[in-house]
Amino acid sequence: MFILNGARVTMRESPDLMIEWVGELFYAEVKHFRRKRQDEIDDQAMRWASGSFAGPLARTERLEGKRPYEQICDVACRKKHQYIDGAINILVIQRQ
Repeated sequence: MFILNGARVTMRESPDLMIEWVGELFYAEVKHFRRKRQDEIDDQAMRWASGSFAGPLARTERLEGKRPYEQICDVACRKKHQYIDGAINILVIQRQ
């Protein structure tokens, strides 16, 4: 994604990437979210809706005990020891 937009990317151990882009240097930690049971439930709801309102999706709190934004915040907090002091640090979320 970054390379396709003209950035120079160096893979690292921690954080995962060092990125030089539009005159800025920043670091990215990449988190991969794998497909879960809730994704299957959401897909089925969308198929049943066939163009009409499908109702709320991504109701992960029932199956996993947390909302999606809470899960992402937890990841960001767990990864904070990998951040580079005094630099721009971002968390990249990739869904697989």
